[in-house]
Amino acid sequence: MKWTVDQLRAAALVMMSVCLVRGAGARSIHRALSAPLHNADTDALVQQVARDAQSSDTDTDIKLMPDIDTKKNHRDICCLHANILDFYLSNVLGTKDNIKKHPKLPQLKEDLARVSRDLQEHGCAVKRYINDRHSIAFRKKLSEMGEGKGIRKAIGEIDILFTYLKDFCVHV
Repeated sequence: MKWTVDQLRAAALVMMSVCLVRGAGARSIHRALSAPLHNADTDALVQQVARDAQSSDTDTDIKLMPDIDTKKNHRDICCLHANILDFYLSNVLGTKDNIKKHPKLPQLKEDLARVSRDLQEHGCAVKRYINDRHSIAFRKKLSEMGEGKGIRKAIGEIDILFTYLKDFCVHV
């Protein structure tokens, strides 16, 4: 079968259109719902604060952050972790003792507060997830460890929380 010049042009145009649509779709999947989630400075800050807390953590057998079935709806996973983030902002990151131990904590808390606001503006009803079994398990484990050890463990796992937020709080 011989193709005419017009048929070849039309075929090329269709192929280019398909590639552009697929490329645009791929980019939108990875666009964060909040800018700090893909900010290198925020990421470095999270890693630094987590490392500092992990260096004094002696309870290495315990993990506070819940294991999540990643095949679930990404929005639900995002909003569950936004609920845990909300708990961090209210109960973990703001103590004076922690700020002395981690001088970068106020900046990190400011960045994470923006993430929380952005996610709520994008429809994450974080309070809806307060009774989720994963959220309850997280708070229960933290409480059982006691305030000092539990808070230290939570700060040491902030990198895990941030990773979940980065991976699941994206435009789909």
